[in-house]
Amino acid sequence: MISAIAGTIPPPPAVSGVWTAGAIDVTEAAKISVDGNKVILDAECEFSFVGVDVGGAPVNDSETVTLNPSATVLNDNSNDILRLGDIQIGTYGNTLVVIAGQIKLRSA
Repeated sequence: MISAIAGTIPPPPAVSGVWTAGAIDVTEAAKISVDGNKVILDAECEFSFVGVDVGGAPVNDSETVTLNPSATVLNDNSNDILRLGDIQIGTYGNTLVVIAGQIKLRSA
């Protein structure tokens, strides 16, 4: 399972505001599954920011965070797979992280 965690760092020129995570888009493996669920090769999420600058003017921004796997021995058609603990943190603290490991791997 992959979790998207909204950051807390406002993008310039904002001085305050809120980041919100959008939907997490994943690329699933073609052959490897765990209990009938395909393992995930990579994930991406667009985070949106709404805030204000020092003068109170609105500031809107976005940041896309992509989570790619580190090299693994087990792969799917030469594509590495995400594993428990893989993490990517964007410029403004927006984060994608694998929070549940996949065990009992087998070929589909």
